[in-house]
Amino acid sequence: MAILKALPSRRNPQAIEDYLLQDKKIQDSVIYGFNVRADNFGKQFNQVQQLYGKTQGRRYYHFILSFSPEETKTLSPSEVNTLGIEAAREFFGRKGFQFAVITHTDTDHLHDHIVVNAVNQDTGQKLHTSRNDLRQMKEYVDEICQNRGLKPIPQRSEGITNGEYWASARGQDVWKQELRDVISAVQQEAKNYDDFKTILENEWSVIITRDHGRGMTYIHPNGKKVRGQKLGLNYDKPSLLKAFESEQEYSYRIHSHTNTEEHPKKKSKLRRIEKEIYRGWSL
Repeated sequence: MAILKALPSRRNPQAIEDYLLQDKKIQDSVIYGFNVRADNFGKQFNQVQQLYGKTQGRRYYHFILSFSPEETKTLSPSEVNTLGIEAAREFFGRKGFQFAVITHTDTDHLHDHIVVNAVNQDTGQKLHTSRNDLRQMKEYVDEICQNRGLKPIPQRSEGITNGEYWASARGQDVWKQELRDVISAVQQEAKNYDDFKTILENEWSVIITRDHGRGMTYIHPNGKKVRGQKLGLNYDKPSLLKAFESEQEYSYRIHSHTNTEEHPKKKSKLRRIEKEIYRGWSL
């Protein structure tokens, strides 16, 4: 069954569009727009907001609708996108608010990014949602999922994140899965192995030690240690070095889609947005 998460959304809509529509994130994915072009929703959200003079405060609402790795095996990106569309149309489209649904397939669980314009295109009124609105939306999502044969998930205690939930559901140590997730994210933005180590330590407080020969040890911020090969072959030194040596294998990284000399600010902004989203629902 799906997990629904709401994220902070005070940025310019164009920024979240740039992040969500990166080539590496929408390969084999499905996108949909309600009263807006899905591939240009940020600009069109801006136009509506400027028309009504409402470019301050919350400018859009961003929700993530994610499914377990097990369900990902039985659901297609199109089916996941449809579930997101149904929920967004029921709670926002019927009230005249534009929205876009972008389904990403770049993790081990399919997930929708639902982005809703905070300004009504017809009336200029701002959209306001409460914790109760989110709860009602989650109940509606559960209902349409059950209608498609997906089983409800047990209630999680307050404060348990999606990453912790899926990790525990698979019988994994949460901190090890956190390391895998962070390593995968940093691996995509780093230029080489040394850069990879620097970003891990400076931005995520993950330290690599015993880095000699063909192996290394990761130290989680909680102080726990694990050898790279224990996390999986893709997280050990030989695989990392091989990946960094092959630019073709890493053509989907952020810096390979952005000219870092011409657009350093854009790349930095994409990295900040990824951290906000990542920490909001993956860790």
